[in-house]
Amino acid sequence: MKKYLLFNSFSLVLSLIIVLSFYQSWDFLGWINILFYIGIVILLIGCVLIIIRGNFFSAFIYSCKRFFRSINKKEQIIQETEGRQVELPSVNRQIPSPKPWIINGFSFCILSLLLSLLMVYSGR
Repeated sequence: MKKYLLFNSFSLVLSLIIVLSFYQSWDFLGWINILFYIGIVILLIGCVLIIIRGNFFSAFIYSCKRFFRSINKKEQIIQETEGRQVELPSVNRQIPSPKPWIINGFSFCILSLLLSLLMVYSGR
């Protein structure tokens, strides 16, 4: 839980720094826009982590290796004489959990949506 709050507060501070660097002064509408952009980027990173962690590309890599080894006659003869089989690639990398990224991205997007609706209906 402490990691989520630290990650969320770091992202909020980053949004404030970006607003001040782009707009040279505090602008509430600019902060809402930047908050949404940061939320979308964080959400995209979380979705990419889910795809990588789920070994989505393992079957594609296996098929490509098998295809290119079957085209190469020399490699095919070596495989037959040694009795080797092409194995699925195993992913041994430690990929971080996508949960804080997804939660943070959704919270920023929802917060910016609510704040923009508040601005529209309050008559700014």
